[in-house]
Amino acid sequence: MVRNSIGLRLSEVGPIENADYVGLDLTRAIHEYVFPALSTAQKPLPILEEAIAAGHLGAKTGRGLLDWPEGAREATGRRLSARVTLLASLIDTETASAE
Repeated sequence: MVRNSIGLRLSEVGPIENADYVGLDLTRAIHEYVFPALSTAQKPLPILEEAIAAGHLGAKTGRGLLDWPEGAREATGRRLSARVTLLASLIDTETASAE
């Protein structure tokens, strides 16, 4: 399941850039929901909470765990789109040849 969903994104941007790209506030909400079921961690990491408290929500605010200069969010979106399209086509080819 991960291979055909978020795994497609992480092969291009990695977990920190992805968290910044989607927004640290959304990342925190996901962590709060998922961590209790998947991990012994009961809450998001302090660095995530500190960034959010400082108003650094990621690409949408220009700063998160990374700095996002003007145009960086759009460039990352183009990279992700190209990568996911490529990987999805490879998965489709692999699935078709297995049938």
